[in-house]
Amino acid sequence: MNPLNPNPDWMTISWHIDDVRLVAPNLQDFQCQFILEQLKSKHDKTVGINMTTIYNQVKENYPSAVMFDNQFNEIFGV
Repeated sequence: MNPLNPNPDWMTISWHIDDVRLVAPNLQDFQCQFILEQLKSKHDKTVGINMTTIYNQVKENYPSAVMFDNQFNEIFGV
């Protein structure tokens, strides 16, 4: 049995503020936390949460903080 997931009927995936900072390195902790809350509240199970959804959420809320689209595409291969 996996000690991090004691119930094999469930799977948990976690995101951290550092994941948000990969697309917007200059955001403060509270801003990153806000992005994570937005992702949680707007979560679409058919899409999930991924680097693209994080990027889009940051771009929607803090457009000047996000990297340029071409930089994102180059780094994350989108």
